[in-house]
Amino acid sequence: MAPDIWQIVFGSILILAAALTLPVWLNRPSAIILSTLYALVYVPAVVITVCLSESSIAEYGIQLITMTIVMCTCSVMTAVSFNGVEHGAPGKGLGIIFVLSFLAAFSILIYTYWDILGFASASDIYEQRAAGAAGNIWMGYLQTYFILVISPYIIVWGLKRKSLWLIALGSCGCVLMYMINAQKVAIILPVAIIAIYMLLSSRIPLFRTTVFHLMLLTFGVGTLLLLDRGSPKVDFALSFLVFRTIAVPALTLSQYNDLFSDFGYTLWSHVKGVNLLITPPGDLAWNPKWPSLGHILGEFVYGDATHNVNANLFSSDGAAAAGSLGILAIGCVLLAWIFMLDRFARHWDPRVTVALVFPCAFSLTNGPLFTSLLSFGGLFWLLLFALYRNRLVS
Repeated sequence: MAPDIWQIVFGSILILAAALTLPVWLNRPSAIILSTLYALVYVPAVVITVCLSESSIAEYGIQLITMTIVMCTCSVMTAVSFNGVEHGAPGKGLGIIFVLSFLAAFSILIYTYWDILGFASASDIYEQRAAGAAGNIWMGYLQTYFILVISPYIIVWGLKRKSLWLIALGSCGCVLMYMINAQKVAIILPVAIIAIYMLLSSRIPLFRTTVFHLMLLTFGVGTLLLLDRGSPKVDFALSFLVFRTIAVPALTLSQYNDLFSDFGYTLWSHVKGVNLLITPPGDLAWNPKWPSLGHILGEFVYGDATHNVNANLFSSDGAAAAGSLGILAIGCVLLAWIFMLDRFARHWDPRVTVALVFPCAFSLTNGPLFTSLLSFGGLFWLLLFALYRNRLVS
């Protein structure tokens, strides 16, 4: 439906409030995390949620205002706390450890998935993902750390050392993961990491700002929308970037809120560890898909229990857990994490830390915060930044 004037004013005020507090310079991990969330989660969620119905402000206004408070508070608190100094990066020894880890993981993945390797088309993505799914928890961790931690570090180390073979090696890791499970992140990461590092290396100040990066995203999406829709390549790009990366994830805020306000909020019982203290709401404990909230949403909203509707931290760890209070609570966890990231990374070269953290930031746009911390490198980078903060070389 077309929004009325009050919905436009309400949404515009929220978007502007978050924009005015957003970090200006991409000089710390929190800046890339918050700007990514703003562009791919916050703005789309506000726009789509406000336009759902005539009563959308009454139904979801508190949740949207709470999400705005979280974004503004995280931006202001990390800006106040950050005090950058001269920077360095780990020496050759850590890089060799990552290369050896890469070669070992690459060999295991090739051996395990040799029979199903391939470049899936847009219509075959979900079949490829099913074929490349991890058979156990250890293979799952290997896949995620290979694509989100090991390969990105090798690409960034190659950029730092101006080594084309290291850049190519890390990029090959991303290509391999796309051939295994057709995840869109495998296509985006090498290009994004290289672009971020190169822009932050520029002597032109504008290129090192969040404004410029948001302008690039806006230009890219706008260009795609103006191109010929009949072209298979354009349709694939639209489906990949606009529909799957922005539009559908933004809709999950209202969907998760509606579903779990009816079933009963999870109170984070879907999180490992917390589930030992809190039982799932209603009959969800007997659902074979529990604790996969995405599959439960797929079953009850889309009528397909095999459809995993992953969601960002505000939807899955926030609205599904405790409504607007859940969004506020998960915002506090987010603030604590990015605050500590900035603190331990302030002696590092910001080109390195921002590029390294981007994969984890991107995972937050379509995954829970706790999963990103444990499985997608969030805590790993925090520990690495802390351990090497006094052992850096220029």
